[in-house]
Amino acid sequence: MKKLLTILTTSSAVFLITAGVMIANKNSGVNSKVNYNSKVRETNHTTNGDRLTGIGYYLWNGHVRIKQIPPRVRVIAAELPEEITSLRAAFVGTIDNIIWEKSWNTKNITDMNSMFYGRKNFNSSELEKWDTSNVTDMGEMFYGVTDFNQDLSKWDTSNVKTFEKMFENAENFNNNNKPLNWGEKLKSANNMKRMFKGAKNFNQDISDWNVTNVKTFEQMFEGAASFNNNNKPLNWGEKLKSANNMKRMFKDTSNFKHDLSGWLMKTVVNNEDFGLDPNKQPQWKIGASPSDIPLTIVPKVDNSSNIEPPIISVDPIDSEKAPEKPEQPKISNETIERNENIKENNNPKNNSYKIPSAKLNLTKPSSANAGIIAGAVLGSFTILGTTAGLGYYYRKNLKNLYLKSADKLKPSFLKSKDNIKDFYAKSKNKIKDKIAKIKSKK
Repeated sequence: MKKLLTILTTSSAVFLITAGVMIANKNSGVNSKVNYNSKVRETNHTTNGDRLTGIGYYLWNGHVRIKQIPPRVRVIAAELPEEITSLRAAFVGTIDNIIWEKSWNTKNITDMNSMFYGRKNFNSSELEKWDTSNVTDMGEMFYGVTDFNQDLSKWDTSNVKTFEKMFENAENFNNNNKPLNWGEKLKSANNMKRMFKGAKNFNQDISDWNVTNVKTFEQMFEGAASFNNNNKPLNWGEKLKSANNMKRMFKDTSNFKHDLSGWLMKTVVNNEDFGLDPNKQPQWKIGASPSDIPLTIVPKVDNSSNIEPPIISVDPIDSEKAPEKPEQPKISNETIERNENIKENNNPKNNSYKIPSAKLNLTKPSSANAGIIAGAVLGSFTILGTTAGLGYYYRKNLKNLYLKSADKLKPSFLKSKDNIKDFYAKSKNKIKDKIAKIKSKK
């Protein structure tokens, strides 16, 4: 029995210590993701003539956003800080081209909305090698950029949700005359409204695009005069299961000649002024016309803590087709992560007419040392409990040991007591003798 208890004690201690170490290793990865937003300090651009030598940024609606680049800048001579996640409206404010002396690493970028909005003469090939794998918003990215015509087929658009107005009025864009084969990389897309509206030169085969999650195609090709899917059938028939809005989709697309009657619509779609001859239109599902429901919900934001820098205005690009001013800020819960630190002021403590309710506050430990501490505590209790068990099991032996020890100690104690008594008596007699001698001398 003694050996069994010894084995159990040792095994329990080893097991609990090992478990504590394993828990510590597991917890060491909790919350290990870098949160740049918690320590972001606003910085400013630095320039040298028309060269951008340092890039400024600030915290904006949960993003670390680049500051609008001054209109005089023509050359990018600074690397992109890895803290930056939003390039929204970065180059708005002038019409000139941009030259990159230093390439940008865009792997952390999630927002490219309105990035080159209205930059009429921009046409840099630097963009072809950008990493767009984390981007969710490309809305209005090349709006009104009439000279732009680079090959973007290598872009990873697998996380992009909105392409609304991406190439609107980008009159020269035709993907550098190469196929825009985004195919399955459009699996997350839900908004292609006005994507190629007014893109007069665009005519690539996009029949392999995965548009199964796209809800609105409103005005997608309106005014795209050259578009005919590169003279190949636009076989999207089985991919339109989520569509609810095709209003004016092919309006004024004078070169588009394909018969879309093979598209068997499985949902009720807003097909107002679709733009093709009735006998070439899809087979519409009969039902009440769906309302044009917005695809995104705009959250309320405390603008006092998210001050938007002014967008530098310039003369219109064209008198008839000047690009619309970007909506600033246009916040989408599908494309912009809401800053968790910005919340509505609905705290009951701030309202004199509300009594704050008690809420259970459970906090999950995330410390890497929590597992070690827990293991050590449990191990200690196990060892103490086992020791107590051993004591109870051997209680008779311990009692005998105590009695034997008491018997051995008792004579020594008594002898010591007698010695102390004799010492006291002798000391007392010596004191009396000294007192007597002193009195006799007097």
